[in-house]
Amino acid sequence: MNKFVKAAAVAAGSLALFGAATGAAQASPVAATATGLPPVPSCVTLYSPFNPFGGNETFSVTNNCSRTVNVKTVLAMGTTVDTCYAVNPGQTITENYYAFGTYMVVTGLTTC
Repeated sequence: MNKFVKAAAVAAGSLALFGAATGAAQASPVAATATGLPPVPSCVTLYSPFNPFGGNETFSVTNNCSRTVNVKTVLAMGTTVDTCYAVNPGQTITENYYAFGTYMVVTGLTTC
C-alpha cells in the first residue's frame, strides 16, 4: 500500500476506536465521582450524545427514583454548570446548549 492509503487506514481505524471508546451516546447511570463531586443516585440517568466537534448540543436527565433529585451538569473539563435542576420522580428534563469544542460538553452529573 502507498503511504496515503496507509495513513487513511490508520486515521479511519483511530476514529472508529475513538467512537467505540466514547460511545455514540451515553444513556446510563452517571456518577461524577471521578471529579471528586458528590455522585447522583444510580436511578438517575444522563443521555448526552457525543459530538466530537462541539456546536449545538443536547442532554437529557431522567429521574427513575421515588423522590425528587437535584442535579447539576458536569462538563468534560471537570467543571460544573451553575444551574441546579430539580428533577421529579419519572420526569425527564432536556436542555439545548452550545459547546465550543469537546471540553464543554456535558459528560456527567453531580448533586446540588
